[in-house]
This record gives sequence, structure tokens and C-alpha cells, in this order.
Amino acid sequence: MLDTAGISLLSPFIPKHIEMQFRLTPTMVSRMLGIQMLVVGSFGNLLGGMIANKWPLSVKQKLLALTISQIGWLAIFPLTFAFSCPRPPLVGFDRPVPATCFQSVKCDCSSLDLFTPVCVNGTSTFFSPCDAGCVLARNSTTFLNCACNGGESVSVGYCEPPCNSVYGYLMAYSVANFIHTVFMVYFLKAVLESVDVSDKSMGMALIGFMVTFLNSSAPLVSGKFIDSMCLKYRGSKCLFYNTDKMKLISHLIPIIFNVPTIICYVLAWYTCPKLLPWESQTKKPEIKALDSPEEQSK
Repeated sequence: MLDTAGISLLSPFIPKHIEMQFRLTPTMVSRMLGIQMLVVGSFGNLLGGMIANKWPLSVKQKLLALTISQIGWLAIFPLTFAFSCPRPPLVGFDRPVPATCFQSVKCDCSSLDLFTPVCVNGTSTFFSPCDAGCVLARNSTTFLNCACNGGESVSVGYCEPPCNSVYGYLMAYSVANFIHTVFMVYFLKAVLESVDVSDKSMGMALIGFMVTFLNSSAPLVSGKFIDSMCLKYRGSKCLFYNTDKMKLISHLIPIIFNVPTIICYVLAWYTCPKLLPWESQTKKPEIKALDSPEEQSK
């Protein structure tokens, strides 16, 4: 269950990490992760069930398969570190707003609790429309009368195009989690087949308890990590995060949890007999000879 804990701790980071690391809108991130979870979660479990049904294994063999799957996950998941994008400098955060922007308009942006990057003149990305000297909003994506843009309008988004490295990142992330999902069926079967028939209900209850406990407590722990990566606060709200630190910590956590998981699987495989007592038992139907007519009449 340690690997599940690591993934649960990672999950709250992923949407915000992808959004800020690869310069994507929240809508695009939601769509990408929705498709990823649909394919990995649904088809991974389905394929795992088909494999387990087609090739039934003993408990010892299941533990070996789980060990191999965790090693495969550990080999693929670190590839996510190879896909990243440098964060462009933000005017109003990394660089001061030019004084010429506010010669014709007075703006106080210190009280705004909003991070909405806008592109000015196609060259400079400002931290917010307020920092760009915009005084009107046509809608949630277009702002008018922007002093830093010569009184013209600006649109929400970075001047730099979205980073295409996101596709490589999602591919490595999806393949690693697909391997984990497929072999979860073997994990459940190994747990149930490792206990006596009378203890199967308690085994299922313990699995449910651990999954619920880890998934419920993960946001409490990950929330503290996320807060520690904030670069700019407005009141109690974080406007901007250290994306490099967020990526490092959030992706190291599952790897750290995965190592003891592999050790536990290896120990379980090593100590498990080739066949458990109830696996080696073969129930033979009892054949009872029919009594002869003479014996039946007695």
C-alpha cells in the first residue's frame, strides 16, 4: 500500500504542476488529465482482469509479477523529469513594471488576489492585467485600454506558446501508472488468496480501510508541501508557485515510497512457499458405489 500512498500524495500536485510548468490553461489541463485517467484507470483495470483470468498464477507467482511491475514503474516514472519548460520572466514579478506604463493611469495592484498572465506587444508577459495597466475587461479573457500596450487590448496567456514537452511528460506519466493499474488486480488476488477462507472478509476490509485512510490523509500532507512552494501570497491565497521545486518534491515522493514497496514484495515472494496449503489441495469428488438390488431390499 506504500505505492498507493505515494501516488495519493502526488495527485493533488499534478494539475497545478502541469498548468504552471507547461503554460497551459486550467481547462486544457482538466481535459488532458480526464482523458489520461479514463484510459489508464478504466482500460488498465479491464486489461488486468483479462490477464489474470487468462493466465492464473499462484500467490508466489503473483508476488513476483507485482515485484516486476513495480520495478518497471520505477524505471519509467523518473522519465517525467526529462520533460519540462523554462518559466518565462513575468513583468510585475521577476521584473518591475515600467514606469511609463502608469503615466496616464494610476493602478494599485498590491491588493488583487489574482494571477492572470497577459501578453503585451507579443514580447512581454505581465503578471496580471492590472500590472499591464488595463482598466476595463471585455470578458474573462480580454482586457481593454491597457496602458502598457499603448491603450490597446490584451488577451490572457503567455507570450510564449504552450510547451510541447507536456505530451512527453503525460506519456511517461501515463505508461508508468498504466503498469501500476494493470497489476493491481494481481495485488488484490494475492491478498485474498494468502489468507484462509474464513479471513477473506477481514482481508477485504483491511484493504478498504488502508485505501480510504491513505486517500483521505494524503491531501492534508500534500497541502503543507504545496504551501511551502508558494512564491507570492496575497493575504492567505497563494498566487504563484515555485514550479521547479514543486516538480522535484512531488515526483520524488512516489519514487521514495516505491522503493520500500519493492523490498516488501521481494521479501513476501522469498518467504512465500511455491504453493500455499489450500492451493495444493485438490478436491476429488467422492464416488459412491450404488447398492445392488438385493442390498437395497434388506
